[in-house]
Amino acid sequence: MTSILERLNINRISFHGLRHTNASVMLFYGMPVLSVSRRLGHSNIQTTQNVYLHMLKEMELRDTKMINNIFAEI
Repeated sequence: MTSILERLNINRISFHGLRHTNASVMLFYGMPVLSVSRRLGHSNIQTTQNVYLHMLKEMELRDTKMINNIFAEI
């Protein structure tokens, strides 16, 4: 498998890496944190918020820019 990935110039990613990427994408596209937390099987939402804090901060910045653009157009 590794030789195929090397030939195609694709980095190998672990199952955990795929899981993390999947959760990050779900959050980025607006899935509620509670839903992501349940899908991941976290015992509480706080775990999800702690692990994906970087993603939540990026989303907050994106949302702030969006709001600013809306008010700039008005």
